[in-house]
Amino acid sequence: MDVPVSLHLDHGKTLEDVKQAVRAGFTSVMIDGAAFSFEENIAFTQEAVDFCKSYGVPVEAELGRFSAKKMIMSAKPIAKRNRKR
Repeated sequence: MDVPVSLHLDHGKTLEDVKQAVRAGFTSVMIDGAAFSFEENIAFTQEAVDFCKSYGVPVEAELGRFSAKKMIMSAKPIAKRNRKR
């Protein structure tokens, strides 16, 4: 029996991560350049896309940032509600 399998690199932080995953047979990658400036992140994304294109591997990129403060604030009402149960 044949079972189709897909391997996805989630939150690859370096171009080397991307290259290793793609060469190992991963079928898609998501890169995380949040540690970079916006301009560096775009350059990193372009390098990843250029590399992955020849393998036919799609790339998803995080080009912005979420505010941790906003995420914590929005989670507080849920946490309070769950404690009352």
